[in-house]
Amino acid sequence: MHEELRLFERALTRAGTRLLVTAVDDEDQSPSALFSYLPEPPPRRSDRHPLTLRGAVAGYRRKLTETADPAVAEHAATQLAALARAGVPGADPASWYGVRERTGEGGIHDLHRAPVSISPSRVEAFEECGLDWAIRELGGDSRTFSAGLGTILHAAMETAPDGTFELLDAIVEERWGELDFEADWLSKQERQWATTLTRRLASYLREFAARGGEVAGAEARFRIAIVAGSDGPNVVAITAPGSPPAGTVAIISGSIDRVERWVENADPRVAVIDLKTGRSEARVSDDKVATDAQLAAYQLAVGAGAVPGAEQGQLVGARLLVLSKTLKGTDYRMAQQMPLDADTRSALLERIVADAEAMAAHSFTAYPDVHCNDDHFAVCRLHTVKPVSAP
Repeated sequence: MHEELRLFERALTRAGTRLLVTAVDDEDQSPSALFSYLPEPPPRRSDRHPLTLRGAVAGYRRKLTETADPAVAEHAATQLAALARAGVPGADPASWYGVRERTGEGGIHDLHRAPVSISPSRVEAFEECGLDWAIRELGGDSRTFSAGLGTILHAAMETAPDGTFELLDAIVEERWGELDFEADWLSKQERQWATTLTRRLASYLREFAARGGEVAGAEARFRIAIVAGSDGPNVVAITAPGSPPAGTVAIISGSIDRVERWVENADPRVAVIDLKTGRSEARVSDDKVATDAQLAAYQLAVGAGAVPGAEQGQLVGARLLVLSKTLKGTDYRMAQQMPLDADTRSALLERIVADAEAMAAHSFTAYPDVHCNDDHFAVCRLHTVKPVSAP
């Protein structure tokens, strides 16, 4: 904290006329405590003259559509006409969104030609905001790959599924250079937190082994086909390259962090484990994960015989293993999704078929009040892609 305060004081004293302070708030990082001591920023002036032609176009278009003053509207229209003659993008009304006729009504995917590919972790993301999902799927997700702390911990658990703290921490240290930090003090701070998470993970692995458990699979990959039929949809394992079965509407593929096996009352048991390392623990309860699509998809894969190692015992459900910054008094928490019975399995398959058909559609719905403008969903791509009216 002393080093952070020193750097903060230096930044404040170096500013001449204006100071811009930013912070990151995501699964791995949170704003500094110093952030709360800063005054609220002054409201942005809306009457500033734009510094770019695109900004001028936006300003005149706004005035044209919002003003009730005929003189203001006429002036805005005149300026837009001049900008359009000069070839400024967006000034010509013919290019405005909603003016042109639709180019077509076809969906983004033809289910009659090929099934939709679905990632288990993206099912609920689609259900929360179809537009955000579609933008990312169609190439609007501009994020480049960078290993996060969670990625490194997953790799450590895969490399050493029965590892001690020392072994796990050595793997974390070996890959720590993959992370990008703005300052050495931030790297040291996050490394300390990584050590805490590694100890918590080692604690779980140690306790699981002490109960006689063993790892049947790590990062176990699978592919399953959801096939529509006269008696309802069904699931089929895809174990070899080639075309999926006839009637397939969706192919679900992914990897399961851990497949665990143990003996209980002389009977072998199997469970699938999904590791989460983020700051939120909102999902850490059996009730919260009861309908979790990702865990349920893992169960479908196991039930179809698509997960190596999971066939060696009776499936007792899927579990969410959470190592979180918000945990107090415990190293980890576990939430269990019960095994799928006939009704929950049937409902899940119908849900996936409905999602697959919606994913193949030509239009997608956004929910600004509950997703796009919500603080929890700050990464919604609706806010960060270029306007659809841009050429």
